Amino acid sequence: MPKVDIAITTYNHEDFIEECVESCLNQTMVDCRVTVFDDASTDNTGLICREMSEADKRLKFVRNEKNLGMVANACKAFTETDAPYFLMMHGDDVIFPNCVAELAVGLEKNPECTFAYGLAHRIVDDGLSNGMYTFIPQLPDGPHRLLPYLCFTNWIIYSFALIRREPMARLGHFDAHLRRDGRGFIDHYIFARLASLGPTFVSNKRLGYYRMHASSSTSELQRDNRYKEEAIHVYDNIFHDLDVFDTLTRYMARANQIGRLLTANGIAQTALDMLRSHEIGSILTPIAPDFLQGIHDALKDFRFDSRAPETANFRLEAAENLAILAQQAEALRQLAPAN
Repeated sequence: MPKVDIAITTYNHEDFIEECVESCLNQTMVDCRVTVFDDASTDNTGLICREMSEADKRLKFVRNEKNLGMVANACKAFTETDAPYFLMMHGDDVIFPNCVAELAVGLEKNPECTFAYGLAHRIVDDGLSNGMYTFIPQLPDGPHRLLPYLCFTNWIIYSFALIRREPMARLGHFDAHLRRDGRGFIDHYIFARLASLGPTFVSNKRLGYYRMHASSSTSELQRDNRYKEEAIHVYDNIFHDLDVFDTLTRYMARANQIGRLLTANGIAQTALDMLRSHEIGSILTPIAPDFLQGIHDALKDFRFDSRAPETANFRLEAAENLAILAQQAEALRQLAPAN
């Protein structure tokens, strides 16, 4: 099995970094090289990692002289490693011993897949929560075309995703589309780009724990009211990245952005309004049936991953609105001239 680089990116994770590193060193059945990329932490993170690297030669420790920021540190982690498979680990997460092997086997058996991912348990502060508390498409284990689903949300966490290096490098990995001051959502855009090149191997196993705590990047975004703004920015990237994404993908992402994040119109109604638009209707007319059907087919598979009773009815779009999309798509197909 090919070698795997696990790159742990960290900043001020003194309370979590030791457990994170140990979980990476304890991977079974795979040849893993573990490197910590400390982004000039101001707490004891660097001291802990340096002592661990001196005690265990399997661990390499790299400390930035100054804080580069999340995106630049991720760039450094990718460019300074070279194994065929790459996993970028957040310094406050933990992976189970079978995590990398589970994903690597999936990639080995499915060479057309650009990356593989698994699910995880979510820890809020110090308590285990009821699920990942996000929308996840219900897909069986195996290879799937993931791009339509990534037009609507992201549920994949870097710490539980194994990336094939060659397609990642071909796309420019963490490139100029990602703002250097961005603190989150680099994963969503990268996974969408990788999914444009081929299928993804899906594992429904929970392969570790990811943490939500006061100093996590997601918590900081929520406190600063930037969480939705970062999400909006991702869909802007997809829409403007004409070299990677086709017209159908770009406008599905735009319908989601407008209908769910920028207005209260809903995705289905926004999609229908876009087809009637004097400005962009002509762009969408040739792909109108596929546009509506694609939105329907992706949204119907999403379920909210939580056992909390109050989340039982959470949906990205109401079932009756999805039915309208399917009906309209079929009507448009019937109107299309025969070849």
